[in-house]
Amino acid sequence: MNKITYTIVFLFLATFGFAQTDSDYENTLKTVADGYNNKDSNAIFGLFSSDLQSTISLDQLKALVEDTYTQKGKVVGESTFLVEDDSGRRYLSEFENASSVIVIQLSQDMKISKFAIEEY
Repeated sequence: MNKITYTIVFLFLATFGFAQTDSDYENTLKTVADGYNNKDSNAIFGLFSSDLQSTISLDQLKALVEDTYTQKGKVVGESTFLVEDDSGRRYLSEFENASSVIVIQLSQDMKISKFAIEEY
């Protein structure tokens, strides 16, 4: 019986210890917004997991940031958490000229494993 209890406690602690917190997501989102507002694609790209870096090149990210910045302007104010699903957390973000949804998902090592800017 003790082995089962210890196993359950260990699994709970392991899950809790490796889970990403709201604070982790908020800090990452703030860093992404700061990089975006400064048109610093390298800062955002550095947050990507190696898998995401192999999927989205730095040049593609630069083009996305430039195009979005031209159309929507800077991110202004705080982003509001909308929902979390299998594809990541969605945040409503106010830009100077529009509202959009920023989708991010963090890996176990707190790297961005999914990133998108979607129309609201």
